[in-house]
Amino acid sequence: MLHYEIHEMHRAELIREAEERRLVREVAAVRRTARRGRKDEEGRVSRSPDDRFTRAA
Repeated sequence: MLHYEIHEMHRAELIREAEERRLVREVAAVRRTARRGRKDEEGRVSRSPDDRFTRAA
């Protein structure tokens, strides 16, 4: 019975760790989305990445 109890405790710990990692990833994704939203609100002059630099003569 001891092995089964240890196994169940370890399993529960792994499930908690997985849930915590999922939560961390979700929070990071929400923050990224919020940051991108703020950038869009400020407005961007050019949407194309090629327009960042002017051409050399």
